Amino acid sequence: MSVCPFRLLPAVALCRIITAMADNDDRPIGRRDFFGVALKKLLAPAADYVDGKINALIPPDAREMVFPRIRLRPPGALPESDFLATCIHSGKCAEVCPVQAIKLWEDDDTPNARTPYIEASLQACVVCQNIECTRACPSGALTPLTSPDQIHMGFARMDYDTCVRASGEDCRICVEKCPVPNAIRVGEDNRIEVLEGCVGCGVCEMYCPTQPNKAITVHIV
Repeated sequence: MSVCPFRLLPAVALCRIITAMADNDDRPIGRRDFFGVALKKLLAPAADYVDGKINALIPPDAREMVFPRIRLRPPGALPESDFLATCIHSGKCAEVCPVQAIKLWEDDDTPNARTPYIEASLQACVVCQNIECTRACPSGALTPLTSPDQIHMGFARMDYDTCVRASGEDCRICVEKCPVPNAIRVGEDNRIEVLEGCVGCGVCEMYCPTQPNKAITVHIV
């Protein structure tokens, strides 16, 4: 008898939540703590087993529909379902970020809790020379990268009606501040053009002067 793989997701979530609760308790082990640790050890293999079954049954595209990415992740992030399963919430990526662009999700009892993200409009990834966050990640949730062209966080999109160039201003700050070569330019029609070299770092969005809505924003891919 075949089982719809999506029906297994609540079981995985329950196992992950219970094991995470045991992981988060740093108190000395007493009688009550003993049962928490024992439960964690009992359920962790079950969660891993069900995870494996789901990964085998659900195509990668379908898994991303189950776990859609709703915030920018740091460079090198695995596909969202794999990222959530692999991240151990160490915060190391945030610690080494030279501009403190990486924040940790609020502890909201969801799979995203305490995972790293970037809010580009407040502080974008600046594509630092060594892409330090990917090197600091201890779990593999962020794949080590060596060059900017390996980054695929998102893709910038223009709202030409909002851009101040539409009213005659010669603003090109998004082009001037972009840290990635061949990612953005002023086109022949005098409009800002986002090129294939865009990695979704969000520097253009951060510096865009239009308020309250930005003329250029990074969309998650």
